[in-house]
Amino acid sequence: MRRWVSVVGLAVLATSAPTARANSTNLTRSVSVTRQFICYAENPLLPAALGYVAEQVKRHWLRELNLRDEWRDPILLVVRSAAPDQPIAPDPAMLVVPTALGWKYQITWWTPPALDSPRIVPAIIEALCMEWIQRSVPPTTEQRPLRIPSWIVMALAYRIEQRDEAAALRLRRMREDGLAPRAELLLSTKQIPTRDVERDLFQIQAGLLWEALRALPAGNAKLQQFLKALSRHDDPMTVFFETYRHEFPNIAALERWWAVQFAARTAAQAAQNLSPRETEERLERILRTRLWVRDDATDSEREVELPLADLAPYAQYRWLAPVISDKRARLEALRVVALPAYREVIAQYDEALRWLAEGHRVRFRRALGRAEQRRAELSANYRALAEYLDHVEWQMAPNEFAGGLRGALQIVEELDRIQRQRRNPISEYLDRWDQ
Repeated sequence: MRRWVSVVGLAVLATSAPTARANSTNLTRSVSVTRQFICYAENPLLPAALGYVAEQVKRHWLRELNLRDEWRDPILLVVRSAAPDQPIAPDPAMLVVPTALGWKYQITWWTPPALDSPRIVPAIIEALCMEWIQRSVPPTTEQRPLRIPSWIVMALAYRIEQRDEAAALRLRRMREDGLAPRAELLLSTKQIPTRDVERDLFQIQAGLLWEALRALPAGNAKLQQFLKALSRHDDPMTVFFETYRHEFPNIAALERWWAVQFAARTAAQAAQNLSPRETEERLERILRTRLWVRDDATDSEREVELPLADLAPYAQYRWLAPVISDKRARLEALRVVALPAYREVIAQYDEALRWLAEGHRVRFRRALGRAEQRRAELSANYRALAEYLDHVEWQMAPNEFAGGLRGALQIVEELDRIQRQRRNPISEYLDRWDQ
């Protein structure tokens, strides 16, 4: 958790502390350092603290999306006491209305309950995303209200609050079965869960999905493209598959890729890499493809196993695209646990598969040749190293065996000495009596 979030604790104390203005209609006003956040509260200590927190959220939000601070419309943050007969609202209310100069964004928190960091931070993130998306959109009353997908809001909150290690451990405890949640359900969730446990689980899952999408080629630009397109479409799912149509041609491809990513990012495993032999075996299984081909001589079908280089003639077939997507997802999972030296080779194989998916056979063969050459060099180096270590171990083995033998003989001599010491007339008499 970032240290600046502790400022919310001061804000909570300020919200819950009794003040002379608790029942007054006058609100204390404070403007943040970049002047985008205008904060109002009945307690005079709260607006400045709330503006500081909002600026910190904005700073990390800009870094996460790789954006510049070029805001146009201000965001109002209002904290007010609820009327006695007003129902309790656990989440802040968002108001977006067009004005003569632009859009007005207002976040209102009614107390009680006291100001809560896990709930006010997502609201600030949602307002920042809406303001960024609608900067180029002229304000009109006929325009439909823009809604940011819930998984985007919670994923950015997950990243900003830096909950990686503790959150992944908690997710593993919650998901003992190890099955990945369906990506389609995450993308189509419209309301953030209200219960704390369900809310935390949804936030962690959304954060892992965001990290996986960001790790794709041009991942940051794709996410920006997806957010920008939300202003032109009503259905976020349609926007998502239009943005990622090359990576995920259908829902099945998305679910298969997400299952691999989820397993790689939440697996409880020792912090160690695979051995060279294990890496080679897994890499070989990923690169080879099994096909059923018809034998004209016998008029029957037989199974063949093709190396990666022999897939180029099948580039025009439709079944090749999902096969390539599956191989790239498995290569990404292998890269996480492979030796550091093999990660470059895995990246080169992934590049070759990308060229094959795009139909560039010449570039595919060049990238594949570089990967095969580098892989052969690594295999030769590790094979020579293993032979050297085996030779050293064989030379050291006689001494180690002699030392072990000496230790065993010393134990036998010690037992014999103890046995001789216990021999006395009484023990001999008892031994004859027993016989």
